[in-house]
Amino acid sequence: MEIYIILLAAFAIILLFIFIRTKPASGGISQELLDQLNIGKAKAEERAENLKTESDNLKRELDSEREKLSEAMKALESSRSYFRSQQEKIEEQKAEIRNNQEKFNKDFELIATRILDEKTKKFTEENRNNLDIILNPFKENIKAFEEKVEKVYKAESDERNVLKGHINQLIEQSNLMNLETKNITNAPTYLCVTKA
Repeated sequence: MEIYIILLAAFAIILLFIFIRTKPASGGISQELLDQLNIGKAKAEERAENLKTESDNLKRELDSEREKLSEAMKALESSRSYFRSQQEKIEEQKAEIRNNQEKFNKDFELIATRILDEKTKKFTEENRNNLDIILNPFKENIKAFEEKVEKVYKAESDERNVLKGHINQLIEQSNLMNLETKNITNAPTYLCVTKA
């Protein structure tokens, strides 16, 4: 609408300028000039009408584009909000993943420790059983050897005691023989004569 008013004002100025330039000296307007002014006026009105129509079309297009822009801005704002909420969710998920990783690491450590303890106990028991299997015959052999040594020691002890008893008897007999020998050696000679 503003363009229409500007065009009409421009047209009026052009007409006034043409009127002033072409004014005959006698003070009257010629028919030819009036016809040209009327033709110019008709063309100007037609251009003004076309410009008004074009202006209205442009205004409708502008309104349509403004509406599209408004919808696009709303969609953009909605997308930004959605993007922000998704970023927040992603951050929350990252934090949750970190927490889960820490929890899984701790759980894994506990499970690994428990399995290691169980395997260590099992290994220790198996080693003990294997050592028992290996060492039991040695223990039995050692026990049998100890028993044999004890029997031999007891037998030797008994034999020593018997030998000691024999030695004591021999010592007693030797002492008796020495005593008898002394007695015989010291015995009076008259006994020898009498017997002769």
